[in-house]
Amino acid sequence: IGGICGYDTGGNILECYAEPTISLGGGSGYAGGICGIMTGTQAYKCATGGNITASTSGTSYTGGICALSQSAVLYNSLSTTNLRTEADSGYTGGICGFASEANVQNTYSTGTIIAASQVAAGGICGFAENGFIMQNVALNPAINGGVSIGSIVGDADLCAIYDNYYSEKLLINGTHLQGSNISGTAKTLAALRSMDFYTRPLVSGGQLGWDADTWKPGTGGYAFPHLSGVFGMERLTMPKYK
Repeated sequence: IGGICGYDTGGNILECYAEPTISLGGGSGYAGGICGIMTGTQAYKCATGGNITASTSGTSYTGGICALSQSAVLYNSLSTTNLRTEADSGYTGGICGFASEANVQNTYSTGTIIAASQVAAGGICGFAENGFIMQNVALNPAINGGVSIGSIVGDADLCAIYDNYYSEKLLINGTHLQGSNISGTAKTLAALRSMDFYTRPLVSGGQLGWDADTWKPGTGGYAFPHLSGVFGMERLTMPKYK
């Protein structure tokens, strides 16, 4: 199940906005704010809101942008989707639930994530293997539960994870602590509200080096970057931090 498509193979998903309410039940399943399963897909300039809930008797995969990403590229995207997984086992991430041989880069998530005790949960990816997770930001107010849990990635295997950041206000199971050794670097909210943090070029001492033509300052009380030219940016709302 996806806000734009359920399953994509080898396609391009560009400049999309979805705000779905998804309830996943039954046995094992996949639910993503943009796409359920991406195989060889390129997803670029995608944004989501809404809520995804998974209550399955099998393994569930849930993600703010996609549930399962295989040999795919997920780039320059954001999610404000709230995720709740009450499955017997599974993977849930603010951007991608399970990333296999995938590149997840230049993304951020702001949704609250609640996971059952046997679910891997992360602000960007629940689980990542044999790929790249880089230059992402976890702006989530809280990630709760989970068999393995991290600000950026809940768990990983043979995956390059670097140059990622998270908000110092992020609560992991009720505490302001790093969830694992793959949680990135903490930043203050003041720093994360500055466009300079996101778009200053790396050659000029920037930390993320995101494209300034793609990412624009937030408006209407929303302090984090917008995606230029993407419908729905005016609907984004700030998360509530404690």
